[in-house]
Amino acid sequence: MSQNLLYLGPLRPETLTMLGELNPVDQAFFVAPIASVEQWKEVQGFFPDASLQISKVAEISGEKPYYEFNLPEFNASQPATGLYDLYPGLKLVDSAPDSLLGIDELLSEQHCSVLHTVIIEQVELVWPFLSLIKKSPNYKHVNGLWLRIGVMQLYKNTPELVEVIAWCEEEGFEICENANNDPDFPLLKFVRNPYFLDLKKSSLRVFELEEKIKSVRKDLLLSKNKIESITEEKKELREKQDSLYLEIDAIKTRNAALEKSLIEKDEVINGLKKKLISNQEIADLIKGVSNQLDKGFYDQKKYIASASSALGKHLTKFYKS
Repeated sequence: MSQNLLYLGPLRPETLTMLGELNPVDQAFFVAPIASVEQWKEVQGFFPDASLQISKVAEISGEKPYYEFNLPEFNASQPATGLYDLYPGLKLVDSAPDSLLGIDELLSEQHCSVLHTVIIEQVELVWPFLSLIKKSPNYKHVNGLWLRIGVMQLYKNTPELVEVIAWCEEEGFEICENANNDPDFPLLKFVRNPYFLDLKKSSLRVFELEEKIKSVRKDLLLSKNKIESITEEKKELREKQDSLYLEIDAIKTRNAALEKSLIEKDEVINGLKKKLISNQEIADLIKGVSNQLDKGFYDQKKYIASASSALGKHLTKFYKS
């Protein structure tokens, strides 16, 4: 099965060393703004029949500013933004208008009609290229994408890394494990997997179910802890209830003893009342006897007084006579 390769952008040494991964390739087409003899010989070491076109590529053809820097591998059709933060020594050398080749014109050429692997080393062209090639009837033949992109926006109107990854995954391209060879300026490698989107959705569903299971397990654990807490509370309540029952029994016992004691006291009081009544009767009897004696003494005293008076009168008469 024939395989066609399109390489777009500067010939970076770290990328050229990885081209051997793409063999066998039937047609290899390289479009670069500049290329040294040594670089091209390295390319031909992998692809002897490769063709090279020196062109400054932009999103749209025409006379437009082209931004050249003291580091030529960063030359671009858009002004740099975050690139200055990533490479503090970078300086703009020239931004004069130049004749730029548009991506649409590049793809319309016969030798680029069917592509299988695309390598884009020119950062500001990643998004326009992906948008345009998706509209191509031959888009379904593309099975590999190597995309140079920054972790931040490096040029004006360029996407961030997460946006590119999201787009590729939505299109069924799976990112390779060895893509992030440069943490700040990675070359992302994607391989089309017709089942990737379904697998991702399934994985996402599995993840959601796992999270749901975790949540359910968490709820079950909380419920279990709650049940154990309630069981412990019930146990404590039963123990308190048993303790209360024991206290009630003790109180009942004490009440019974008190009632018995009250009955015994009532009996003693009743006995004392009877004694008191009996003593009152004796007191009344004694009082009656005392009253009778007093009256007897009074009558006797009165009698003695009367007798003495009579005797006195009698004696008086006796002495007078």
